[in-house]
Amino acid sequence: MLEYGKILRRMGEPERSVRVLEDALEQLSRSGDERCSVRTLTAMGTALIDRGDAEAAGVVLRASLQRGADLNERHTSRVALAGVAQLFAAAGQFEEAATLFGFVEALGRQAAIPVSEASRGRRTRLIESIRSRMDPHEFDFAREAGGGMDLKEAIAFANAPSS
Repeated sequence: MLEYGKILRRMGEPERSVRVLEDALEQLSRSGDERCSVRTLTAMGTALIDRGDAEAAGVVLRASLQRGADLNERHTSRVALAGVAQLFAAAGQFEEAATLFGFVEALGRQAAIPVSEASRGRRTRLIESIRSRMDPHEFDFAREAGGGMDLKEAIAFANAPSS
């Protein structure tokens, strides 16, 4: 069901995707599969972003990060952190977004985590949009700061109360 939910999201059907992922999460929770539950929460968070529900997406993505912190789910955490960065950018918190994207990119390089062309293109456009709204030195500083974080620091940063 997780993969089907992801496919629905990629097909531009975030409503159906969220419903399928909610059902999957319920079944996974009953079975006690924490790793797949965390992956499902992350997928649901990205579908909620696509659906335009930033508040719910933030809650779900942060829950995924909290629950997955000890599972060493670097790929899943990377996706969730990129989602939180996207939410920061949408809220006009460009420095926070740049910081998280700095971490996301550094983790991708360190762990050799592949990214689809579609995701890479969306992320590149978003990062360029953030860059255009910031002082170039502040943008570079924020990305460097993010790139210097470890996973636990990035998760704490993503979960810190917004200013």
